[in-house]
Amino acid sequence: MKEDVIDQIKDILSHTDTDYEEYFSVNIVCTEDEARDYLLLNYYGYSEHEINHGQVNPEDLTDSNDLFQST
Repeated sequence: MKEDVIDQIKDILSHTDTDYEEYFSVNIVCTEDEARDYLLLNYYGYSEHEINHGQVNPEDLTDSNDLFQST
């Protein structure tokens, strides 16, 4: 997902005459499952293999799921 977003941003910036990069922000819309997996990969440091095979600490899974329950 991250690579897709980066590619899209690079494409957008390549079609402009002005340097927007300093001021450019992105709002990424994804499913709760994608967001949870992103947190587990990038914040908690799990590998895709660990996530896909249920090798996630239950506390970390609960913490990441709680973030979506509160919104």
